[in-house]
Amino acid sequence: MSESFKKAFQIIVSLAIAAVLLGYIFSIVDFNAMMIELKKANYFWIFLSIFISMIAHIARGLRWNLLLEPLQYKANPFHAIQAVLAGYLANYALPRAGEVVRCSLLKKTDNVPINVSFGTVITERIVDVVAMAIVFGLSFLLEFNRLKDFIIGFFGSKFENLAASLSKNAILFAIILLVFLLAIFLIYKLREKLLKIGIVIKIYGFVLGLLSGLTSITKMKNSGLFIFYTLVIWGGYYLMTYVIFFALADTANLPFQSGLVVLALASLGMAAPVQGGIGVYHIMVATGLLIYGIPQEKGFIVATILHTSQFLTVFVFGGISFILALLTSSKKKEN
Repeated sequence: MSESFKKAFQIIVSLAIAAVLLGYIFSIVDFNAMMIELKKANYFWIFLSIFISMIAHIARGLRWNLLLEPLQYKANPFHAIQAVLAGYLANYALPRAGEVVRCSLLKKTDNVPINVSFGTVITERIVDVVAMAIVFGLSFLLEFNRLKDFIIGFFGSKFENLAASLSKNAILFAIILLVFLLAIFLIYKLREKLLKIGIVIKIYGFVLGLLSGLTSITKMKNSGLFIFYTLVIWGGYYLMTYVIFFALADTANLPFQSGLVVLALASLGMAAPVQGGIGVYHIMVATGLLIYGIPQEKGFIVATILHTSQFLTVFVFGGISFILALLTSSKKKEN
C-alpha cells in the first residue's frame, strides 16, 4: 500500500467519522432554531473570544521559540507565530498534520532542522498534557458534586473493560515486551557495525536532533517566561470559551467554573483523530453544558458558535500565514 494511498484513506476515514457525528448533531438540532439563536446572539462576546484566542496563538508561537533558543536555532518570532497558525489550519485538512506543517515552514523560513523543531513540538505537547490535567483537576475540585457522577459513569466501565482486556492479553504483552527488549539489546551490541550503514547514520542523526529538541526545556535560560506564556495560552483558552457563554441568553448566567469544565471536555474533543475535532468537539462541549442543565440542543448551538468562530479565525489568519511563509526565503545557513 503506497504512502499517498494511506494518507488518502486516513483523510477519508476521519472525514467520514466527522460527517457521521455532524449528522447525529444536526438530527438533534433544529437548523431553523439554531439560525434564530445565531441572529439573537451578542456578537461582541464572539469577537472578544476570537481576539483572546489570537493572543493565545501568539503566545504559543513565542513559547515555541523559547524552546528553540537553547539549541542555537532561534527563529524570527513572527515566523514562529505564523508557522503555528498555518499548522492549526493544516489540522483541519488532516489530523495531526499541523505539527509537520509548522516544522516544515520554520525549516523554510529560518532553516531550523525539522527533527529539532519536531522534538520541541513534542515537548510542547507534554507540557500541554500537564496543563490539561491541571484544568481537569481544578474542574473536579471546583465542581466535585456535579462531575463525580458523570466521571464515574463515563469512565468507570472503560477502566473495567481495560483491566479485563489487559488480564486476557497479559501473555501477548509479555512477548511483545520481550521482543522489544531483545531488539534494544541487539542494536546496542551491533551499534558499531550499524553506524557504518548510510541509512542508519541518517536515522541516528535524526533521532539525536529529535532528542535535543525534546530536552530543550531543561536547557532554557528563561523558564519563568515559558511558564508565563503557558499561563497565557491556557488562560486564553479558558476565557475564549467562557466569554462565548455571554453571547446567548441561555448560557449568560453560567458560573465561571463552567468555563473550566467545558474547556476540559472540549480539549478532549480537539484531541480526537478527526479534522479539527469536528463533531467530537461539539459533543463534548454539549456534554459539559448538560452538566449545568443546558439542554443538549442549546449546547450544540454554543459548540457550533465556538468551533465555527475558531475555524474562521484559523482559516483567515492561518491561510495568510501559510502564504507568507511560502513567500519567505531563509537567509540563514544550517548549522
